[in-house]
Amino acid sequence: MLAVGARKRQRYTFKDESQRLKDYYRAALPTSSTSAVVAFAVDPGQRLNNSLTTLTGAFIGTVSPTIDVSYQLAGNFGGFLNEVPKRLGRNEALDAAAEALVAGYKRYRSGFREPNADLLIKHSRALTALHRCIDVPAKAKTPETLCAVMMLPICELFMGANKAPAMHYRGAIQFLNDRRSQNPSDDLERVVLSALRGPALVEALVGSDMRHNRREWKSLVITGVSNGPTDTALMNQLARLTHVVSSCREVLRPESQKPSPNPHEVLLELYCVQSTFIPILNDLRNRWQQRNKSRTSADGAQLTLEARRSHCYALRTLASALSLNLILNNQQTLLQGPSAAVKQHSAQLASEILELAEQADIYRPLGSLAMCLFLNAASVGAGDQETRERILRKETELCKDVWGEDVMFEVLTGNMSYGTKTGQRGDPSGHWSR
Repeated sequence: MLAVGARKRQRYTFKDESQRLKDYYRAALPTSSTSAVVAFAVDPGQRLNNSLTTLTGAFIGTVSPTIDVSYQLAGNFGGFLNEVPKRLGRNEALDAAAEALVAGYKRYRSGFREPNADLLIKHSRALTALHRCIDVPAKAKTPETLCAVMMLPICELFMGANKAPAMHYRGAIQFLNDRRSQNPSDDLERVVLSALRGPALVEALVGSDMRHNRREWKSLVITGVSNGPTDTALMNQLARLTHVVSSCREVLRPESQKPSPNPHEVLLELYCVQSTFIPILNDLRNRWQQRNKSRTSADGAQLTLEARRSHCYALRTLASALSLNLILNNQQTLLQGPSAAVKQHSAQLASEILELAEQADIYRPLGSLAMCLFLNAASVGAGDQETRERILRKETELCKDVWGEDVMFEVLTGNMSYGTKTGQRGDPSGHWSR
């Protein structure tokens, strides 16, 4: 190639560097199986245009694994968000929900807790697009539409909405009821179902909309579990726990249409679940102590993103297991009356949850949000008024990170909250009922 300049003729030779660059960037990628790197591929079937390219790029940046767990979306709300970029351009509800989520997250990261006109418009478009898809049978139950349903509650959290997310979760739960034990149709549906475990579990424990039997529950809760035998054992216990709580509800509030379970048999099954939980709790405590020790022995050195994610995961998993044990203790009290031993055990569990919530401060605001749910359960098991007040103060403090002043956790799920207490909030005699 000839180039002319300053009265000279010079010849430039261009060398093919493509293979060297490929080798360089391939070598720069982490090789660990636990790496946070996520490959975002574009499906050949997508309709590529400028607006879709812009949205895809913005969404990839929003759910980037390089964001710390304090603000990371996929790590706190579900890995299904990593699958969204590959599906954009194929479902109008998913596209509109993605656009609203990007806008909501950007505004939240900027320090705003209320929506502006742009976010309200995009949220309205997302709702309209979702309604149109639901009205079309061929689109209503696709993985992309279900994914859009799951994304809207996240967007609405960033808008400061306190009860609207419950509506979307109930819609997703209706999808679960319709599909029952069908296997996931693809990777997107598998990870969406995995993320839906939490809302479905809350509804099963405090509501009556879930219509799954024990086998169907087990199929749901073990979907996407790949973190080792302890986590798998915990998920299997969730399937048993939901059945036990449902049986307790039938004993305490029998329906005339069907015979009530034998109270003695229900109590025996509850004892069995409680005993099975003991080694699982011990394993979770040991894992938490090991990871917490690694963090505290870092001598002030900043932990890697992966180490913080692992530490936060161990903390929240232990807190969830402690909360489930509190629920079992409560069911036992409802069936056989107050017991000093059960009350003492519940007080210990509640104190553990409070301690974990205080350590979760380093992951605020989003990494510690799940602790609001566990603190809500701990407030019932607290052994004294002082501990209960500390729990409620910490719960309010964490909830303010998303909803602002004077908000308790009940707003997360609206009518799907943990239930109604027989006593007032803060009353030592209060317990969960429905």
